[in-house]
This record gives sequence, C-alpha cells and structure tokens, in this order.
Amino acid sequence: MKEIQQKIGIANENWLMSAREKLTLIGLLDCLKPKKVIEFGFHRGGATKWLSKYAEKVITVDVNEHVENASKAFPNVQAWNCSTMDAIARIKVQKLAFDLAIVDADHSRKAVAQDVRGLLPCSEIILMHDSFNPKCRQGMIDALETQDSHSYYLDFI
Repeated sequence: MKEIQQKIGIANENWLMSAREKLTLIGLLDCLKPKKVIEFGFHRGGATKWLSKYAEKVITVDVNEHVENASKAFPNVQAWNCSTMDAIARIKVQKLAFDLAIVDADHSRKAVAQDVRGLLPCSEIILMHDSFNPKCRQGMIDALETQDSHSYYLDFI
C-alpha cells in the first residue's frame, strides 16, 4: 500500500488520515474548487499541502508551534497559532466567510461541538474528520442536531 501511496503522491507520515480519507479529500477539493478554506487542526501540514494546491486562500489553525511553518511552505496559506475558539472569535470580528471548513483539531466532545457551531455561520461546507471516534461523533451530533442551516451526513467515508 505504501508503494501505491508514494506513486500517487499521498504518502506522508505527517498526514494522519487513511489512504481512503486522503483520496476522498483530494477528490472533493477537485470537485468543489473552494476559493477560501479554513482548517482547524494543522498537525504537521499533511492536509494543508493539498488545500493550498486547490484553494486560493487557506487559513490553518493549531495550537502547536508547527503551524507557523505553513506560511513558509505554502504562499497562499495563513497560519494562526491559537486555539480554535480564539480563531472563531477572530473570524467573527473580521466577518470572514469560507467555501470550505475542515474540523480536525481537539477531539474532545465539547471542543468538536464548539468548533462545528463556530463554523456553521461562516462556512458553506464543513468536513468533519474522525466521526468514527465516539467523542468526536457526539460533539458533531451535539452541534448539528439543533441547527437548520446545513445538511449533514456523518458517515461519508
């Protein structure tokens, strides 16, 4: 499997997604062609690399210091070294809007719910990673079951 991933350009130990998830994300980016993307959860930039290839502008948010490397590696990426709650406050103040948002930061139920709730008003499409994780899934449900602006499906892949 590693040889195939290398051949198609998705082998990356810093990208903590399965091959299916990586290919699904790349396929969605190719179909959606988002102009503005917000990513909650940079880790080491595995997904950010692909977001920067498909989007005109990407903001990536993480509390770890590695996020600061994103702007150096990808010219269309702005790195915010802060919590997702601080990012949501900043998004509101700056009245930012996104074609696509990715939630893959703190995996606690409360944090996932806060992230999703915070992104609903400013994001056309929200991709939520790790819906198989019981805490993440419950946080997603907590945020989504009471809103009426977005449709959702938690088991896309």
